[in-house]
Amino acid sequence: MKLSIGFFCIIVVALICLRFHLNSSKSETPTILEIHKESGIPVSVGYPRRKNLSKIIEVTGTMVEKNHIHASFNTEGRLKTLNWKVGDYIEKGQVIATLVSVGQKILVEGTKAQLQIATANLDKALKGPRQLELESGKAALESARAAYSFAKEELSRVKGLVKQQAATQRQLDNATSVFQRTLALKRQAQNNLDLLKEGTRKEDIIVAKGQKLLAKAKHKTVMLNLKKRTLKAPVTGVISAVPVDVGDVIKTMPSPKTIIEILEIDTILMECQISELHIPSLKKETIASITVDAFPGILFKGTLYELVPKGNNSNRTFTVKFAINNTDHRLKPGMFARANITLKTVSNALIIPVKLLRKYSTIEYVNPSIQDISASQEPSHSQDVSSPVNNSAMQNSSMVVLVSENGISAAKTVTAGITVNSMIEIISGLNEKDLIITEGFAELKAGEKLLTSRSYSKAGMK
Repeated sequence: MKLSIGFFCIIVVALICLRFHLNSSKSETPTILEIHKESGIPVSVGYPRRKNLSKIIEVTGTMVEKNHIHASFNTEGRLKTLNWKVGDYIEKGQVIATLVSVGQKILVEGTKAQLQIATANLDKALKGPRQLELESGKAALESARAAYSFAKEELSRVKGLVKQQAATQRQLDNATSVFQRTLALKRQAQNNLDLLKEGTRKEDIIVAKGQKLLAKAKHKTVMLNLKKRTLKAPVTGVISAVPVDVGDVIKTMPSPKTIIEILEIDTILMECQISELHIPSLKKETIASITVDAFPGILFKGTLYELVPKGNNSNRTFTVKFAINNTDHRLKPGMFARANITLKTVSNALIIPVKLLRKYSTIEYVNPSIQDISASQEPSHSQDVSSPVNNSAMQNSSMVVLVSENGISAAKTVTAGITVNSMIEIISGLNEKDLIITEGFAELKAGEKLLTSRSYSKAGMK
């Protein structure tokens, strides 16, 4: 019994001593804040990495034809032939339809003959007389001279007989008349030969040229009128409508009657609406990856074709069209389409997670005087927020990233570029050797001592 009481007293004393020891130990244990001040605030860090970055937007739209042509005649008449139907594929230059043109063909033949005659007359005038014509002219002159000589001698003989009263006055008058005629014929033959030797006169050549031009113009006019009675396809495409039949009278007033409608879809367009915010990024070489519900799993490549210069005032969007090769005509106007448009691509961009960016105005400093002292320092390309630029408004709008410099937290001002998903391009302010704080930075101040550990996949760093 005495042994049990003694053992109990020993246990009580031991418990009292233990509690005293525990209380003493608790009063000596430092707080977490005290531990952090001594050993550093635990954070995770990582380095920025480089990657090809593409800014892509997703839009929806509709397939539309490149051109919608209403083919029509420029002249009136009765429709003679039309051998096309809806859905037919027609190539540029193929005959669509013709009008009755019997009278026009007769006019064509007539003006063609007139042109040939005028051409022959001009050629004759330009070439001048042939050798045979010259010989004929010389022979005519010799014959005229011989007749003149004979008439002259005969007149002289008759005059002598009259003086001898051996011839009558009537015979003298006849001889005189013959003489005068042969004289005129001799002079005419001489003039004709002189003209042949001189060639065609300039005035005659000018007249012949004018007659040919006039005949050519008449023939061309008639041919144009005949050509107008044959309608040809102005583009290659698919016929979407044929609103007339053979035998119909085609009128041009008040507006030309449509014969067929053609959709140009060898190149088809995707029409979509894009926000005004993205318009400056659209370039001639902008590419769109396009899909349609009718052909799941197939990707179509589109290139920027047209940007309508006037936007929509209600939603601030612009109509944009992308051209797609469609020679197999799989894609049809009216199909619903989706597109991923690559607005910008940056090769080997320096990137970090977007969540690591903080506004300058949210950063607190362990020693605020450092911020005031550094305000007079020149800003650098990779500027620390502890040396901000003088313009306070610019400071407050700047973006910064917290980094670890020799185990101390610091804030660096950065210039950001494009954002893709959760990553953002850093144009300036950081380099690949900067150790960025990726976790534990929410309540962190600039200038605090850090206890760092490397972070990889969690923050997308390397």
